[in-house]
Amino acid sequence: MIELATQKDISHSEILAQIAKDAHAAFWNKEQFEEELKLACAQIFLCRTQANKDPLGFVCFRVYQDESELTNF
Repeated sequence: MIELATQKDISHSEILAQIAKDAHAAFWNKEQFEEELKLACAQIFLCRTQANKDPLGFVCFRVYQDESELTNF
């Protein structure tokens, strides 16, 4: 299941940082995920199973008027 992250998902920032580190993705630490969740222009979509609400993956991007920027996945 894929869901748009909200402020309540800030509790998962440590998990997101570990996923990024394990995947050798553009590594963000816990604080960077927390800051991204606070930005009005930022969108983070979380992939998770229905049985377990912890994220399995994510995609992050920012939307600016008529364009968007992929920031991490």
